[in-house]
Amino acid sequence: MSIGSKVWPEVVCPEHGQPVAAARGELRCSLGHRWGIRSGIPRMIPQANNYADAFGLQWNVYRKTQLDSYTKTTISLDRARRCIGEQCWQMLYCPETNILEVGCGAGRFTEVLLGTGAYVTSVDLSNAVDANQENCPQGERHRILQADALKLPFAPQQYDLVFCLEVLEHLDDESPRTEDAARVFTCKAVVFGEDDGRPLQRGPEGPGRRWR
Repeated sequence: MSIGSKVWPEVVCPEHGQPVAAARGELRCSLGHRWGIRSGIPRMIPQANNYADAFGLQWNVYRKTQLDSYTKTTISLDRARRCIGEQCWQMLYCPETNILEVGCGAGRFTEVLLGTGAYVTSVDLSNAVDANQENCPQGERHRILQADALKLPFAPQQYDLVFCLEVLEHLDDESPRTEDAARVFTCKAVVFGEDDGRPLQRGPEGPGRRWR
């Protein structure tokens, strides 16, 4: 798991934004926060159980159910491409495009995003990250962290695209989480919403902002 490099945006402490360093199987910041690493995945959340545990159980039991590679369909690909929009979709094929996938689950959209050749950082609050790693192993273009969308462990303006699809309907209050996800993208696109009757939010694209 790469903490930071020329390609990967740097991972920071989610509590105070301090740089972290790997030591003895964990990540540490200068203010004393420690985050365990298990199965090669940084666990940057409190150790106590959280409300997302049930989702983690679901996706670890049924980890292949929604994968296009398993169903032999293009359902996930078509949905992702439609929600991202054609202009931003083509951007994903540019060299060293960095995507932050918030609420990655078992990897339904992870494998689609990786298929573009982009660098993908996949984040989930639950231990669905373990299923994601089984389906889409970490490697040169993929890394995984268990983290909270309220406290993303990245500095501002790090990603070209923030992808957060099929997540908001599970939240009681969307605005703080969407604000934190928007904080880490640069100037190209952010995809928050659903397309099941609720607005898609996409922007900024080009010189202006466009929200749906």
